[in-house]
Amino acid sequence: MGIAVGDYPHSGRPLIYVTNAGGVTQTEEIHSGGSYLSQSDTRIHFGLGSATKIDSAVIIWPSGKTDKLGSLAADKFYYVLEGQGIVPADKVRPSKKP
Repeated sequence: MGIAVGDYPHSGRPLIYVTNAGGVTQTEEIHSGGSYLSQSDTRIHFGLGSATKIDSAVIIWPSGKTDKLGSLAADKFYYVLEGQGIVPADKVRPSKKP
């Protein structure tokens, strides 16, 4: 199961907690820095073993706001924007310039 975040207007790093049905909690921090003309990947992958879903995902944004997501299926990526929850992938991906 993976989570990708879109741009966020604050410095700092989003922190993501994922809890599966077995009560196991995993934590990841998104490192989105880069260097000249580059950007680190803002996707995070959580290995769930034999679990088919997670019970909850909590994203704590650098602004201090929190997004809570529940009952997410395994083997899928979810795209999230601060304050909007899960959004279509095209809202998170960079726009193509002509």
